[in-house]
Amino acid sequence: MKLQNNNENVCPCCGKHCPSDSLSCGRGRAYFGSGNERPRQGGNIKDKTVALLLECGHTLHHGLREKAESQDILAFLSSDEKSELNTLLQKCIDHWKGL
Repeated sequence: MKLQNNNENVCPCCGKHCPSDSLSCGRGRAYFGSGNERPRQGGNIKDKTVALLLECGHTLHHGLREKAESQDILAFLSSDEKSELNTLLQKCIDHWKGL
């Protein structure tokens, strides 16, 4: 059954035509005014740290990749914070390589 775009309870923002109470994309949530309630990229991941890492990765990959090549997108971090972040991220990578 194909839903009609002119129904006010159906999202017109993409081809999925989700019901307004079960939106699956950010455009639909923004259209219906529930943009702040969107789930993080982590989805059902219960560990907040992992969910935040996934959202950072998604944002870097899709939204900031070009900017990262031409400017310091982490300029808001102090040099000590950047150093600590580098150490922690490298520790994660080293551990995951051993799995």
